[in-house]
Amino acid sequence: MRKTLFKETVNKLSWRHFVALGDSLPVGVGDPVEGIPHVGWADQVAAIFREENPDLLFTNLGEAGCRACAVRADQLPKALELCPDLVSIQVGSNDAVDRAWSPQDYYETLSSIVKPLSSQEATILMLTSHNPAGLPRKMGVIGRRFKEMVEIMRIVSKEYDAIFVDLTSSKAGSHLDHWSADRWHPNARGYREACDVVLSSLKARVLQ
Repeated sequence: MRKTLFKETVNKLSWRHFVALGDSLPVGVGDPVEGIPHVGWADQVAAIFREENPDLLFTNLGEAGCRACAVRADQLPKALELCPDLVSIQVGSNDAVDRAWSPQDYYETLSSIVKPLSSQEATILMLTSHNPAGLPRKMGVIGRRFKEMVEIMRIVSKEYDAIFVDLTSSKAGSHLDHWSADRWHPNARGYREACDVVLSSLKARVLQ
């Protein structure tokens, strides 16, 4: 499935440098699953791309525990120096569980990350988290905040013509067997599902 998705996409557009920004999710933090390679979704996407384009560069700037302000301060300057033509942004979960959560602050910070990358004419992927609020242990206030976070991502994506990838509605965001024991990170199965969702989203945009 993945090879087919990408081959149809690469015929339309070939990227030179893929850069991933964000927290522990692009890094691939989570539990192993027997029989499934324990690799984060971003690394999986890059590996599939390289099957068709061996010269593709891939830089994963993600860091576990990061919030949006840290991505803006530490990861964004590095990304801009690299001048990537494909960028993924996946950050917000750690913001949403903070007592100081402010939807307006998150919106402004996320916009300030996307805007300069958009100015470099990069293709931008905006990924939600794998929504832990959908699980019994994480409902209530956290569930409301995650919904706010996802809606802000959707708005910013629309404003800057980014590709919005909503993982909360995929198997990776709703099936217990796609989650790690901490019920916060996907497991290897969840990251494999996320990779497939990203490839499908890229295909839908490129083949428009």
